[in-house]
Amino acid sequence: MMNKSLNTRAETMSENKIVKSSVDGRRCLVFIDGFFEHHTIDKKTKIPCHIYRKDGETIALAGLWRNDTVSILTCGANELMAKIHNQPAASEDHRMPLIIDKENDEEWLHGSPDVLRDLIKPYPTELLAAHTCHRLSGKNSPGNVPEIIEEVQYEGFQL
Repeated sequence: MMNKSLNTRAETMSENKIVKSSVDGRRCLVFIDGFFEHHTIDKKTKIPCHIYRKDGETIALAGLWRNDTVSILTCGANELMAKIHNQPAASEDHRMPLIIDKENDEEWLHGSPDVLRDLIKPYPTELLAAHTCHRLSGKNSPGNVPEIIEEVQYEGFQL
């Protein structure tokens, strides 16, 4: 296994002995339509949010692979993601997946370490959209179906 987490901090990936070999030659892109993140109201209440590109295009996440494991890289959060991914609350270290633009995909896959450093930055807030959605688990969850991303309003929270 690459690490105990599905995520790896992009800023320190080449310092991590476990993932260093992947940085040197096993970079990949993971294509998704959108992703989920929770906003925490209090320690017990988590509001699910669906994040996606405003233009409806596919998102390419920076990844590292090793054997049969893929680790998604993260970077510091943009304004939207800092609002959603608000834990730990006392920290300024809010995170988001590292999104690679189409024009930079070859650089991510084959670029030098210097090129990679330039790609590690939050995706522009103005290119992303988000809305609250169904809870991802529990008795009122629709389950693993397309309807899970339908917008749902939660009292006390608005994006």
